[in-house]
Amino acid sequence: MAVGSAKQTQGFADVFGGRQFNVIDYTGPASYVNGTGEKLDPKFFGFQNTIQVIIDISGDQSGAYTGTAFPVNSGVTAWYIRWFVVATGAEVANAVNLSAKTVKISAIGF
Repeated sequence: MAVGSAKQTQGFADVFGGRQFNVIDYTGPASYVNGTGEKLDPKFFGFQNTIQVIIDISGDQSGAYTGTAFPVNSGVTAWYIRWFVVATGAEVANAVNLSAKTVKISAIGF
C-alpha cells in the first residue's frame, strides 16, 4: 500500500469536549493503489492513537482530484483515504502519481 505524506497546518489545532481537532495538508503517493487507499496515521494530526472522525477532505489545489475517507470498521478505528477524479467520479487508476497533489483533511481524535 502506497502512503502519501502529511504536514500539520498552522493555527487549526484546538480541543472540544476533551477531544482534539486538527487539519493537515495531505500529499498523495508517488504510485497510487486503486481500491486500497492509504491509511491515515493518527499521529499525522498530532493525536496519540485514535482518529474518531474525519470531518472533511478538500479537493486538491488543481481541482482535478478529491479524497474520501473510509473507516476500516465500525467504532473507533483506523481510517483510509481513497482518491477520486472530480470530472468523472471514478477512483484514481493504479500507479497514478499523486505526489504533487495536496488536500486538506480535518479530523477529531485523541
